[in-house]
Amino acid sequence: MKPLSITSVAVLIAALSLGAPLSSSAKQQSKGKSSFDNTGFDDSATATINSSLKSSKSKVLIKCKGLEADKDYRLIVGGVTRATFTSSSSGKTTLDFQNPPSSASRLLDFDPRGKQVSISDDTNSVLELLFSGEGEPDGSLVSESTDLTPTALAGSGHAEASFYNKTSGSSFKVQIEDVPAGDYQLFVDGVLRGTITVGSKGKGEIEFESSPRPPAVLLDFDPRNKTIDILQSGNLFFTGGMAAQIPGVNDCTVSESLVSLTSTGADADATGSARFRVRDNCERDFRVEVEKLPVGSYDLFVAGALRGSINVVSTNASTKGEIEFDTETDDPGELPLTFDPRNQVIEIKQGATTFFSSTFSGGTNGGACSLVDNEVPLINSGIDADAKGKARFRQDSDCRQNFRVEIENLPADNYTLRVAGVDRGTITVVNVAGDFQGHLEFDTEPDQPGEVLLNFDPRGQLIEGVQGATIFLNRTFPN
Repeated sequence: MKPLSITSVAVLIAALSLGAPLSSSAKQQSKGKSSFDNTGFDDSATATINSSLKSSKSKVLIKCKGLEADKDYRLIVGGVTRATFTSSSSGKTTLDFQNPPSSASRLLDFDPRGKQVSISDDTNSVLELLFSGEGEPDGSLVSESTDLTPTALAGSGHAEASFYNKTSGSSFKVQIEDVPAGDYQLFVDGVLRGTITVGSKGKGEIEFESSPRPPAVLLDFDPRNKTIDILQSGNLFFTGGMAAQIPGVNDCTVSESLVSLTSTGADADATGSARFRVRDNCERDFRVEVEKLPVGSYDLFVAGALRGSINVVSTNASTKGEIEFDTETDDPGELPLTFDPRNQVIEIKQGATTFFSSTFSGGTNGGACSLVDNEVPLINSGIDADAKGKARFRQDSDCRQNFRVEIENLPADNYTLRVAGVDRGTITVVNVAGDFQGHLEFDTEPDQPGEVLLNFDPRGQLIEGVQGATIFLNRTFPN
């Protein structure tokens, strides 16, 4: 959907009395209900999904009917298998996920919102839907509320965002209070969507509706799972994702386990390691690395199951290979993490020869650095309304750092990445199957094609995507 023009939203809201004040406690809750689409491989199959996500108790319930009797199926969420089950003799099945789990339920440790959910047999996807996100089936019901995080500039201020999808239409509202009077700009995923005018009482709001009634304006974008930013004169007051933050579902304690793999002696010089990481949004990744093995292909087995191949290649000083799995495959080369390697035997083999065999248990956070994994959208300056970008900073427990900036929807050309007023490199935007995109990645230990040595700290600094004197995208990266 196209963003609203600045002119059309600049006069949306005058000073408002909002009635009851916003809750001072965190408001994090989400509800959703939808029906699966039948793909045509089994015309009699139907299913519904209901979710209720709260800080105290979360539940996702999937009810299936009309499946083939006594047949094996898989529940796949975002490309990751979350359950395997056998339908009953009547073709019915209920999948009950809860957090914390009950004795009769499965652990809910994933977030279905904004993801493709499917019921598949051994060969075909029988039922599927996009749950609580753009592209969801008609008739889906959604209620989503979340607090936005205040910066130091907001003081004791509070901001809240909510989204509703009902049979009568959709609405999106952002409210702020206890901030100085004035105009505040609302950005969604880096795109300016409107202006919130705060009056003398320190309160203001803006509301969008699919069928707007004044003072609401047209909702022609989907804010779900997007970053919401509220700025005044370029200064950030509030930020946060438009998704309720639910412990164990999309709000997790960052952790990392790193273990050295035990050599069998088949190659005494070779070394290997395995790392399992949980990010703050509950995404998980698993990476296995080997060094000093002869150049070639090696098989990775986890709990006796073949999970992939590690291609060992020559480097400047030695040989090296790695394989990485992630519950969100958003980097080149990543494979879907459809298994849990923790407390399982990790083996690396070539033919009948086993080079490493270790139980991945515990491990250590090692190093002296805290884990950091932060990604934010860049703010569109308005020069090119379609331009988008994002910046991501990661720090491992061993203090290795990675910084990546991506831009898209700009004309194919070269653009300069500027950090704290210093030109750090060139981002080349190219046409990839109709998508105009480019990126630049820095690492304190560059070992991937195209990576540049990271010898600066972008945290707390102004990030800009420019061409000459024209600034297309910018943002002060969070500390």
